[in-house]
Amino acid sequence: MKKKIMIMLTLALVVSMAMMTSCGKEEFGVTDNSEKSMTINAQNAGKDLFFLSGSLELEEGQKIEITSALEKGTVELGFVSSEGMDNIDELPDTEAEPMITAIVTGEEVQTYGMTPGSYLVKATVLEKATGTITINVVAD
Repeated sequence: MKKKIMIMLTLALVVSMAMMTSCGKEEFGVTDNSEKSMTINAQNAGKDLFFLSGSLELEEGQKIEITSALEKGTVELGFVSSEGMDNIDELPDTEAEPMITAIVTGEEVQTYGMTPGSYLVKATVLEKATGTITINVVAD
């Protein structure tokens, strides 16, 4: 009987630890990306996590629209020109100076006019974040 109780308690402990571990899962990345849109998903994304992804294509008469649905946290988005980064054998410069930088938090919509061209997006978590950010190329 004692052995059976110990096994049950051990199983309960393993299950509760697994549940706590899954709740603490950390994710930060792009879930959808095309030439005209990008969706960024953050789930308990820790401070200083970042990625560089792309590319968004802007034509004459278009702008960037950023729609934030962050439940918590702050994310910085930098739009870096990808002109001259055509060599597939070289990694993009993650320290390149962005043409536009946007600080995103809460639920808001921001728009930015930019020079036509191809852009990579560098996203950096400034404060632990959960939620989504959608970036769309729209008519000006």
